[in-house]
Amino acid sequence: LPNLITGLLYLFFVIKIAKKLSSTPFISICIFMFFLSNPYLNDFFSLARGYGMAACFMAGSFYYLLLFLEKTSLKNLMATMSCVLLGVAANFSTLIYFAALSFTIVFFCVFELIKKELTINSFIKLIVSLIIFDFVILAFSYYPVTRMSETNQFQYWGNTGFYKETISSLFDASLFGIKYFGTREEYYVKLILTVILLVIMVSGLLFFFKKNLKPEKKYFSISAIMLISTVSINLLQHKILGTPYSST
Repeated sequence: LPNLITGLLYLFFVIKIAKKLSSTPFISICIFMFFLSNPYLNDFFSLARGYGMAACFMAGSFYYLLLFLEKTSLKNLMATMSCVLLGVAANFSTLIYFAALSFTIVFFCVFELIKKELTINSFIKLIVSLIIFDFVILAFSYYPVTRMSETNQFQYWGNTGFYKETISSLFDASLFGIKYFGTREEYYVKLILTVILLVIMVSGLLFFFKKNLKPEKKYFSISAIMLISTVSINLLQHKILGTPYSST
């Protein structure tokens, strides 16, 4: 029942995100449909395992992050981090997303401070609030995660490599094991990755070299930074902590 309820809340956040990313109705509908295009993700809203709830609160935190980019206020920061806290409580896999989100917020605040779009007092207030939230989330997660590690509950994750364990396995799971693309399925994965890398490059150029970005382009750039951060933290936690790569 909680997963079904948060499924409706997920739809609410997705609608709000789609409208926020584009004021053009056709593009908003396309964004909305894109969020619902993965049946593997949608299935989690019918399972009592916390993944659906985590996906809902991740969507909620991303929506409030967009509001935070638009208006860098403590209220929007609190809403963003509250959603992440609920996501972590639902499923500890959300910790990687939480770390990426915290990094992105710090990066954005520093960038706004350098551009003098943010006063030093506001910057300190936001960063201190973020640190407090981070401490609460880490304190909440420490004991359960260490116990899970000690009892080998990450056994379904793997160590053979990020590409195979995370990217390739996610693509396979999204197709439910059906070989729609024949034996050369891996080429489609590489094509998608190439497109994503090109998007990240373009967004980076826009963010660093174009002044007075429109809100939509700012969202685009920060989303790319979020993606880079999530992947980087996934790789770092494996190298530093020895935790297996996230796997489906």
